[in-house]
Amino acid sequence: MGGQHRRPHGPVPQQAVDHPDGHGDARRPLLGSTPHQATGGGDDATDGRLLPASMVLLWGSAALSAIVDNIPYVATMSPVVADLAHAQGGAEQSRVLWWALALGADLGGNATAVGASANVVVLGLAERAGQRITFWQFTRYGILVTLVTVGLAVPYLWLRYFVSA
Repeated sequence: MGGQHRRPHGPVPQQAVDHPDGHGDARRPLLGSTPHQATGGGDDATDGRLLPASMVLLWGSAALSAIVDNIPYVATMSPVVADLAHAQGGAEQSRVLWWALALGADLGGNATAVGASANVVVLGLAERAGQRITFWQFTRYGILVTLVTVGLAVPYLWLRYFVSA
């Protein structure tokens, strides 16, 4: 853009909202001016409790990755997780947030045909071989596999980052 330097985390678009003090139509950020503010300052979002935060991130990532391809999902969530990890001091203990994102997005992509690009390829190959697999046939087995594998990730994260820490 013509030599202009773009900030990586520019302002969030503003929307007219009513202030609690009754002055309506004031302009203020919808979620915050930066990702740090949008996540409640990071530490506020986790309230210093990494286990519940990592479980919400794990299961939420699995659910969202089932309906959105996992690569754009992780690309979108990486700045949010980076902000949360930074708010925790960026220490070793915040690594659980990155693993929760990775495991949730990866394993959640198995739930539906559109959850991962490889699933679409497999459906195409199966149809070419004369074995058509419908979206709902795939999803019926995919959800079961996803629930089991994400369920197995829970004790892994708990043991690895909270018990042995």
